[in-house]
Amino acid sequence: MINIGEERLVNNNTSMKILMCGNENVFRGVLLTVLSVIEYTDRPIELYIGTMDLTDVDERYRPITEDMTELLRSVIKEKNPISEVHLIDFGESFGRELIHSKNLTSSYTPYAMIRLFADELYPSVGDKLLYFDTDVMARGNIEELYDTDLGDYHLAGVRDYFGKIFFGPRYLNSGVFLFNMKAMVDDGVFKKCRVLCNDKKMLLFDQHALNKYAKRKLILNRRYNEQRKTSDKTLIRHFAMTIRWLPYFRTENIKPWDRELVRGKLKDYSYEEIYKKYDRIKEAADEKATM
Repeated sequence: MINIGEERLVNNNTSMKILMCGNENVFRGVLLTVLSVIEYTDRPIELYIGTMDLTDVDERYRPITEDMTELLRSVIKEKNPISEVHLIDFGESFGRELIHSKNLTSSYTPYAMIRLFADELYPSVGDKLLYFDTDVMARGNIEELYDTDLGDYHLAGVRDYFGKIFFGPRYLNSGVFLFNMKAMVDDGVFKKCRVLCNDKKMLLFDQHALNKYAKRKLILNRRYNEQRKTSDKTLIRHFAMTIRWLPYFRTENIKPWDRELVRGKLKDYSYEEIYKKYDRIKEAADEKATM
Protein backbone atom coordinates (compact mmCIF):
# COMPACT_ATOMS: atom_id res chain seq x y z
CA MET A 1 0.00 0.00 0.00
CA ILE A 2 1.30 3.45 -0.93
CA ASN A 3 1.35 6.11 1.75
CA ILE A 4 0.77 9.71 0.80
CA GLY A 5 4.01 11.33 -0.27
CA GLU A 6 5.61 8.27 -1.82
CA GLU A 7 6.64 8.95 -5.40
CA ARG A 8 5.20 5.84 -7.00
CA LEU A 9 2.21 7.50 -8.58
CA VAL A 10 2.17 7.53 -12.35
CA ASN A 11 0.96 10.52 -14.36
CA ASN A 12 0.23 9.18 -17.83
CA ASN A 13 -1.25 12.12 -19.70
CA THR A 14 -3.26 9.86 -21.99
CA SER A 15 -4.92 7.90 -19.18
CA MET A 16 -8.16 8.57 -17.34
CA LYS A 17 -7.53 9.20 -13.64
CA ILE A 18 -10.27 7.64 -11.48
CA LEU A 19 -10.61 7.72 -7.70
CA MET A 20 -12.70 5.27 -5.66
CA CYS A 21 -12.72 4.93 -1.87
CA GLY A 22 -13.82 2.37 0.67
CA ASN A 23 -13.06 -0.63 2.84
CA GLU A 24 -12.97 -4.33 2.04
CA ASN A 25 -16.74 -4.62 2.43
CA VAL A 26 -17.33 -2.60 -0.75
CA PHE A 27 -14.66 -4.29 -2.85
CA ARG A 28 -17.28 -6.17 -4.85
CA GLY A 29 -18.72 -2.80 -5.83
CA VAL A 30 -15.30 -1.52 -6.86
CA LEU A 31 -14.72 -4.56 -9.05
CA LEU A 32 -18.14 -4.30 -10.68
CA THR A 33 -17.62 -0.60 -11.39
CA VAL A 34 -14.18 -1.22 -12.89
CA LEU A 35 -15.46 -4.09 -15.05
CA SER A 36 -18.24 -1.89 -16.36
CA VAL A 37 -15.84 0.96 -17.18
CA ILE A 38 -13.30 -1.15 -19.08
CA GLU A 39 -16.07 -2.92 -20.97
CA TYR A 40 -16.57 0.18 -23.12
CA THR A 41 -13.14 1.79 -23.47
CA ASP A 42 -9.66 0.80 -24.59
CA ARG A 43 -8.12 3.92 -23.10
CA PRO A 44 -5.62 3.38 -20.27
CA ILE A 45 -6.87 3.99 -16.73
CA GLU A 46 -5.02 5.16 -13.64
CA LEU A 47 -7.19 3.86 -10.82
CA TYR A 48 -6.58 5.24 -7.32
CA ILE A 49 -8.12 3.26 -4.46
CA GLY A 50 -8.34 5.26 -1.24
CA THR A 51 -8.62 3.16 1.90
CA MET A 52 -7.56 2.97 5.57
CA ASP A 53 -7.71 0.76 8.63
CA LEU A 54 -10.36 2.03 11.05
CA THR A 55 -10.90 -1.13 13.08
CA ASP A 56 -10.25 0.93 16.21
CA VAL A 57 -13.51 2.72 15.38
CA ASP A 58 -15.46 -0.29 14.12
CA GLU A 59 -14.18 -3.84 13.65
CA ARG A 60 -15.90 -3.93 10.23
CA TYR A 61 -13.74 -1.07 8.93
CA ARG A 62 -10.93 -3.14 7.46
CA PRO A 63 -8.96 -1.70 4.53
CA ILE A 64 -8.93 -2.92 0.96
CA THR A 65 -5.95 -5.24 0.74
CA GLU A 66 -2.95 -5.63 -1.52
CA ASP A 67 -4.38 -8.91 -2.80
CA MET A 68 -7.61 -7.18 -3.80
CA THR A 69 -5.59 -4.48 -5.51
CA GLU A 70 -3.56 -7.05 -7.41
CA LEU A 71 -6.78 -8.62 -8.62
CA LEU A 72 -7.98 -5.23 -9.91
CA ARG A 73 -4.60 -4.66 -11.52
CA SER A 74 -4.73 -7.95 -13.40
CA VAL A 75 -8.25 -7.17 -14.62
CA ILE A 76 -7.52 -3.72 -16.03
CA LYS A 77 -4.13 -4.67 -17.44
CA GLU A 78 -5.72 -7.53 -19.36
CA LYS A 79 -7.73 -4.86 -21.17
CA ASN A 80 -4.87 -2.37 -21.50
CA PRO A 81 -1.32 -3.18 -20.28
CA ILE A 82 -0.61 0.53 -19.71
CA SER A 83 -3.36 0.81 -17.10
CA GLU A 84 -2.41 0.79 -13.42
CA VAL A 85 -3.96 0.59 -9.94
CA HIS A 86 -2.62 2.42 -6.88
CA LEU A 87 -3.73 1.51 -3.37
CA ILE A 88 -3.45 4.66 -1.26
CA ASP A 89 -3.47 4.59 2.54
CA PHE A 90 -5.13 7.74 3.87
CA GLY A 91 -5.08 6.52 7.47
CA GLU A 92 -2.43 8.94 8.70
CA SER A 93 -4.13 11.94 7.10
CA PHE A 94 -7.55 10.90 8.39
CA GLY A 95 -6.17 10.34 11.88
CA ARG A 96 -4.63 13.80 11.86
CA GLU A 97 -7.70 15.72 10.69
CA LEU A 98 -10.94 13.73 10.91
CA ILE A 99 -10.65 10.98 13.49
CA HIS A 100 -12.64 13.17 15.91
CA SER A 101 -15.11 14.31 13.25
CA LYS A 102 -18.68 14.83 14.40
CA ASN A 103 -19.64 12.71 11.37
CA LEU A 104 -17.45 9.74 12.25
CA THR A 105 -20.54 7.78 13.25
CA SER A 106 -23.53 8.12 10.94
CA SER A 107 -25.63 6.18 8.46
CA TYR A 108 -22.66 6.47 6.08
CA THR A 109 -19.18 5.11 6.75
CA PRO A 110 -16.22 7.44 7.40
CA TYR A 111 -14.76 6.23 4.10
CA ALA A 112 -17.02 8.73 2.34
CA MET A 113 -14.68 11.44 3.63
CA ILE A 114 -11.54 9.96 2.09
CA ARG A 115 -12.16 11.78 -1.19
CA LEU A 116 -11.78 15.04 0.73
CA PHE A 117 -8.06 14.23 0.90
CA ALA A 118 -7.76 14.09 -2.89
CA ASP A 119 -5.66 17.26 -2.80
CA GLU A 120 -2.84 15.14 -1.36
CA LEU A 121 -2.66 13.31 -4.71
CA TYR A 122 -2.08 16.56 -6.58
CA PRO A 123 -0.14 17.28 -8.75
CA SER A 124 0.75 13.61 -9.30
CA VAL A 125 -2.69 12.83 -10.72
CA GLY A 126 -2.70 15.84 -13.02
CA ASP A 127 -5.40 18.47 -13.35
CA LYS A 128 -8.42 16.21 -13.78
CA LEU A 129 -9.69 13.44 -11.49
CA LEU A 130 -12.94 11.49 -11.90
CA TYR A 131 -14.51 10.27 -8.66
CA PHE A 132 -16.91 7.31 -8.53
CA ASP A 133 -18.89 5.93 -5.62
CA THR A 134 -18.69 2.15 -5.31
CA ASP A 135 -22.31 1.69 -6.41
CA VAL A 136 -22.11 3.11 -9.93
CA MET A 137 -22.09 1.18 -13.19
CA ALA A 138 -21.02 2.43 -16.61
CA ARG A 139 -23.30 1.63 -19.53
CA GLY A 140 -21.11 3.16 -22.22
CA ASN A 141 -17.78 4.84 -22.86
CA ILE A 142 -17.01 7.26 -20.03
CA GLU A 143 -14.42 9.11 -22.13
CA GLU A 144 -17.06 11.67 -23.14
CA LEU A 145 -17.52 12.53 -19.45
CA TYR A 146 -13.83 12.49 -18.61
CA ASP A 147 -12.96 14.73 -21.56
CA THR A 148 -15.44 17.42 -20.50
CA ASP A 149 -13.81 20.86 -20.66
CA LEU A 150 -13.87 22.11 -17.07
CA GLY A 151 -12.48 25.54 -17.82
CA ASP A 152 -12.34 27.40 -14.50
CA TYR A 153 -15.05 25.30 -12.83
CA HIS A 154 -14.18 23.57 -9.58
CA LEU A 155 -16.02 20.43 -10.58
CA ALA A 156 -18.67 18.95 -12.84
CA GLY A 157 -21.60 16.86 -11.61
CA VAL A 158 -25.29 16.07 -11.85
CA ARG A 159 -28.08 17.52 -9.74
CA ASP A 160 -29.07 15.38 -6.79
CA TYR A 161 -32.50 13.94 -7.57
CA PHE A 162 -34.06 15.01 -4.26
CA GLY A 163 -31.42 17.43 -3.01
CA LYS A 164 -32.21 19.90 -5.77
CA ILE A 165 -35.70 20.21 -4.29
CA PHE A 166 -34.61 20.78 -0.70
CA PHE A 167 -31.26 22.57 -1.18
CA GLY A 168 -31.63 24.37 -4.50
CA PRO A 169 -31.15 23.69 -8.23
CA ARG A 170 -27.35 23.77 -8.03
CA TYR A 171 -27.12 21.07 -5.37
CA LEU A 172 -25.18 18.17 -6.90
CA ASN A 173 -25.02 14.47 -6.13
CA SER A 174 -21.52 13.45 -5.11
CA GLY A 175 -21.61 9.89 -6.44
CA VAL A 176 -19.98 11.02 -9.68
CA PHE A 177 -17.75 14.10 -9.70
CA LEU A 178 -15.21 15.29 -12.23
CA PHE A 179 -12.74 17.42 -10.27
CA ASN A 180 -10.69 20.26 -11.69
CA MET A 181 -7.81 19.49 -9.38
CA LYS A 182 -5.88 22.71 -9.93
CA ALA A 183 -8.91 24.89 -9.16
CA MET A 184 -9.92 22.75 -6.17
CA VAL A 185 -6.42 22.85 -4.68
CA ASP A 186 -5.69 26.50 -5.48
CA ASP A 187 -8.91 27.57 -3.73
CA GLY A 188 -8.48 25.18 -0.81
CA VAL A 189 -11.84 23.51 -1.42
CA PHE A 190 -10.87 20.06 -0.09
CA LYS A 191 -9.32 21.54 3.05
CA LYS A 192 -12.39 23.67 3.75
CA CYS A 193 -14.60 20.60 3.33
CA ARG A 194 -12.52 18.63 5.83
CA VAL A 195 -12.77 21.41 8.42
CA LEU A 196 -16.55 21.58 8.02
CA CYS A 197 -16.96 17.79 8.24
CA ASN A 198 -14.84 17.77 11.37
CA ASP A 199 -16.72 20.55 13.13
CA LYS A 200 -20.37 20.21 12.09
CA LYS A 201 -22.74 17.25 12.25
CA MET A 202 -24.54 16.89 8.91
CA LEU A 203 -26.82 14.34 7.27
CA LEU A 204 -24.95 14.13 3.95
CA PHE A 205 -21.73 15.53 5.35
CA ASP A 206 -19.18 15.18 2.54
CA GLN A 207 -21.76 15.93 -0.15
CA HIS A 208 -22.98 19.01 1.70
CA ALA A 209 -19.42 20.22 2.19
CA LEU A 210 -18.47 19.85 -1.47
CA ASN A 211 -21.65 21.63 -2.55
CA LYS A 212 -20.95 24.46 -0.12
CA TYR A 213 -17.33 25.19 -1.02
CA ALA A 214 -17.10 24.19 -4.69
CA LYS A 215 -18.64 27.46 -5.81
CA ARG A 216 -18.05 27.06 -9.54
CA LYS A 217 -20.08 24.04 -10.64
CA LEU A 218 -20.61 22.74 -14.14
CA ILE A 219 -24.00 21.06 -14.12
CA LEU A 220 -24.15 18.00 -16.36
CA ASN A 221 -27.02 16.09 -17.93
CA ARG A 222 -28.47 13.45 -15.62
CA ARG A 223 -27.33 10.70 -18.00
CA TYR A 224 -23.88 11.02 -16.40
CA ASN A 225 -25.24 10.12 -12.94
CA GLU A 226 -28.70 8.63 -13.23
CA GLN A 227 -29.94 8.11 -9.69
CA ARG A 228 -33.52 7.12 -10.37
CA LYS A 229 -34.28 4.95 -13.41
CA THR A 230 -32.11 3.58 -16.18
CA SER A 231 -32.97 4.71 -19.70
CA ASP A 232 -31.42 4.20 -23.12
CA LYS A 233 -29.60 7.53 -22.65
CA THR A 234 -28.04 6.61 -19.31
CA LEU A 235 -24.25 6.51 -19.46
CA ILE A 236 -23.64 6.01 -15.73
CA ARG A 237 -26.18 4.42 -13.41
CA HIS A 238 -25.80 5.34 -9.76
CA PHE A 239 -27.61 2.91 -7.47
CA ALA A 240 -28.22 5.52 -4.78
CA MET A 241 -30.82 5.19 -2.08
CA THR A 242 -34.03 6.71 -3.34
CA ILE A 243 -37.65 7.30 -2.31
CA ARG A 244 -40.61 5.53 -3.86
CA TRP A 245 -44.01 7.14 -3.37
CA LEU A 246 -46.31 4.47 -4.81
CA PRO A 247 -48.08 2.31 -3.94
CA TYR A 248 -46.86 3.53 -0.53
CA PHE A 249 -44.03 5.75 0.75
CA ARG A 250 -40.76 3.87 1.29
CA THR A 251 -37.03 4.11 0.74
CA GLU A 252 -35.31 1.84 -1.74
CA ASN A 253 -31.61 1.04 -1.55
CA ILE A 254 -30.78 -1.54 -4.23
CA LYS A 255 -27.09 -1.92 -5.07
CA PRO A 256 -25.59 -3.29 -8.31
CA TRP A 257 -24.47 -6.48 -6.54
CA ASP A 258 -28.09 -7.16 -5.50
CA ARG A 259 -28.61 -8.88 -8.83
CA GLU A 260 -32.04 -10.37 -8.30
CA LEU A 261 -33.38 -7.04 -7.06
CA VAL A 262 -31.79 -5.20 -10.00
CA ARG A 263 -33.52 -7.63 -12.34
CA GLY A 264 -36.78 -8.14 -10.47
CA LYS A 265 -37.47 -4.77 -8.81
CA LEU A 266 -35.74 -2.44 -11.25
CA LYS A 267 -36.32 -4.53 -14.39
CA ASP A 268 -32.78 -3.71 -15.44
CA TYR A 269 -30.85 -6.36 -17.35
CA SER A 270 -28.06 -4.10 -18.59
CA TYR A 271 -25.23 -5.72 -16.65
CA GLU A 272 -25.54 -9.44 -17.39
CA GLU A 273 -22.20 -9.64 -19.22
CA ILE A 274 -20.51 -7.77 -16.39
CA TYR A 275 -21.97 -10.18 -13.86
CA LYS A 276 -20.67 -13.14 -15.87
CA LYS A 277 -17.18 -11.67 -15.95
CA TYR A 278 -17.34 -10.91 -12.24
CA ASP A 279 -18.29 -14.52 -11.50
CA ARG A 280 -15.44 -15.90 -13.60
CA ILE A 281 -12.93 -13.62 -11.88
CA LYS A 282 -14.23 -14.46 -8.40
CA GLU A 283 -14.24 -18.18 -9.14
CA ALA A 284 -10.65 -18.03 -10.36
CA ALA A 285 -9.59 -15.99 -7.32
CA ASP A 286 -11.30 -18.38 -4.92
CA GLU A 287 -9.67 -21.34 -6.61
CA LYS A 288 -6.26 -19.71 -6.40
CA ALA A 289 -6.75 -18.95 -2.70
CA THR A 290 -7.39 -22.62 -1.92
CA MET A 291 -4.36 -23.91 -3.80
